[in-house]
Amino acid sequence: MLMDLLVTAFYLSTLSYYLGVLLKAIPIPVYGLKKLANTLIIDGVYSAVLAFSFRIILWIVEYFSILLGVDWESYTGWVLTRFNELLAMIGFLKILGSVLSRSGLSFISTGLVSPLASHLTTVSTTIIVLYTASMVINRLKETLIALGIMLHAVPFRLTRSVGAVVISVSIVFSIAAPLMPVFVEKVSQETPPMPYDQGEVYSASLFFKDMFNNPVGFGVVEGYGSSGDLIYRYLVNEKGLVYKSLYSGGFPRFEHTLVFGFADKHYMVVFNPSRHVVDGMVNASLKLPDAASLGVNRVLFFNCGVEPLAQARSGNSTVVIVEARDSCSVEAFLQSGDEAVILVNGSIIEGGVSVSWSGLSLWKTVFEIPSGVSNITVVAWFKGYGKPLVDERFFTESLVDFSLLEPESFIYWVSLAIVDLMILPLVYTAMLVTVSLAVARLLGGASPRVVKLLTGV
Repeated sequence: MLMDLLVTAFYLSTLSYYLGVLLKAIPIPVYGLKKLANTLIIDGVYSAVLAFSFRIILWIVEYFSILLGVDWESYTGWVLTRFNELLAMIGFLKILGSVLSRSGLSFISTGLVSPLASHLTTVSTTIIVLYTASMVINRLKETLIALGIMLHAVPFRLTRSVGAVVISVSIVFSIAAPLMPVFVEKVSQETPPMPYDQGEVYSASLFFKDMFNNPVGFGVVEGYGSSGDLIYRYLVNEKGLVYKSLYSGGFPRFEHTLVFGFADKHYMVVFNPSRHVVDGMVNASLKLPDAASLGVNRVLFFNCGVEPLAQARSGNSTVVIVEARDSCSVEAFLQSGDEAVILVNGSIIEGGVSVSWSGLSLWKTVFEIPSGVSNITVVAWFKGYGKPLVDERFFTESLVDFSLLEPESFIYWVSLAIVDLMILPLVYTAMLVTVSLAVARLLGGASPRVVKLLTGV
């Protein structure tokens, strides 16, 4: 498919070149004809160079993506988190509206609650549409760029502007679309004051990884203040990530005790958020030094100090090689229903017990490894994964100084959601479209008709 488009583009560029040569050779001294001939020759050479530069263009996209720290998984996590927050708010407003209607207060439901729910529905639709469009462009960028090059090469510039726009949109959105969360967070810091002291709250993105730097998910992360009181509780998603914005729970600015939990295993660390602040946001990776992740809800926990040597995965088999200073026990957690065989240095480990954690049924196996180097092989057929049921506690709950039953509270939060999740993403998308049109002009121009089509102006 790609090669067909590129070969077609080359043939079209060759056609443009020879048409130009033919017109230039015609013995008719018409200035406009000779000017058209020169244009066709130049366009043919330019389009041919563009076709041969296909791999260079892809390399440029990859280079700038790495340079800017583009992470599509984090972008996906951000969108899903925000979308779930919106669904929760919409559901709550729907229930509240139903209760008010049955209580004889339908005028409040009709005049306040229903419009707010409708606005949030529009916001959720907007963010999903923008996310879907950017994902489609990223997944099809190679095909779109090749198609743009082919359209760019059509003689007489019939589709040159369209081709240039297709190429530029593919390049710009593939690089910059995942940076939308950064833009939204930066601008959100300048929004009107929250109904609590914003100076006490950070936005935070935490990543939990094992000894081999693989993500550990699911999990539960909790924070405790100096007096031992719980100040937040958040679910770690299946990719080992926790993302909380200023209004979706937040994260404390002061030093506190952070605890990561999975089943009956807990890791505790004194965490100082200010040491991990990047552009006004906590961005931290926390390693579980005695854990080796086998997959979502599947983890090996070593009850001693071990040195990670290697981990390899092939098909249904995962091999973990560690070096232990002394003999110690290892706890293997798998999800109930998995078919698995555990081998330690070639010997099969049998037995285990069923344990329950946050609504999940897990299978726990305890075994010993000797001092020195040990080879642990897990051959397993995983049957999906379940999501633990966690009663999250937002850090901002203790800071909010109003009742959630006050109407102005809903208006404030809905307005903030509209700004953060609809207006700012649309502004950012408009910026990307503007940059795309500028790049299109460099590639061969974007006609006013195309500009009007994309901008609506």
